[in-house]
Amino acid sequence: MKVVVSDTSAVSNLLSIGRIEVLRQVFGSVLIPPAVASELAVTHDQLPSFIELHAIDSSIQIAGFEELDPGEIEAIQLAIEIDADALIIDDKAGRIAATSKGINCLGVLGVLVAAKELGYIDAVAPILIELEANRFYISETVRRRVLNLVDEIEPSE
Repeated sequence: MKVVVSDTSAVSNLLSIGRIEVLRQVFGSVLIPPAVASELAVTHDQLPSFIELHAIDSSIQIAGFEELDPGEIEAIQLAIEIDADALIIDDKAGRIAATSKGINCLGVLGVLVAAKELGYIDAVAPILIELEANRFYISETVRRRVLNLVDEIEPSE
């Protein structure tokens, strides 16, 4: 099983649309640092059991990420500390920072593509609509690329 760390975005967005189980189905378990739990405004007991709170070594500081929020910084730090297989992060600056440190990144849309490829969900397009209804921005270019990857067409309105 892969070791995966998540920033706040994927967890909060999938929780908000009732699709958090997708993370468990694709990855088994997902680690989050304390700042992500804080940003989610939940206690350890309120998280789904497959989302594990994992402490970071606060004595190790990673420089150059001052423009990122605390959850992104700690998620990147945790991914480095445990040599994670992947980091789930949607923020562009956060992804750039993480990949500069050699971390493999994917976003919530990449999780959905994987879930469809693995047979855990039937379609991605309706979930994109749910995410957008909850203020998750998806550009038209990215939408087309994602739907093309999973061999789906844009649903008619």
